[in-house]
Amino acid sequence: MGDTNQEIYNKIINASEKDQKVILEMIELASNFSKEDIKKAKNAFELRAQNSEEWNKWKEKYYDYFINIKKIWDSCKNEKNNKNEKLFY
Repeated sequence: MGDTNQEIYNKIINASEKDQKVILEMIELASNFSKEDIKKAKNAFELRAQNSEEWNKWKEKYYDYFINIKKIWDSCKNEKNNKNEKLFY
């Protein structure tokens, strides 16, 4: 979670071919996508050689989801740091 948004974007959207399966697994295991959307993403993954645009759309959706989680994480981290500062100063 310490990566910048651009670094995360590059890791998800511009993932190497060997990491494409990992992106799909992240969508399957670490997202709030519906079962139907996961099926569509898996299908797009399997057909990415013929239609990379559809797979890229799913990676973009996952990136958006991930960035929202990062925002929540960062706000909690900042809130914790602010409480610690108030405690010790």
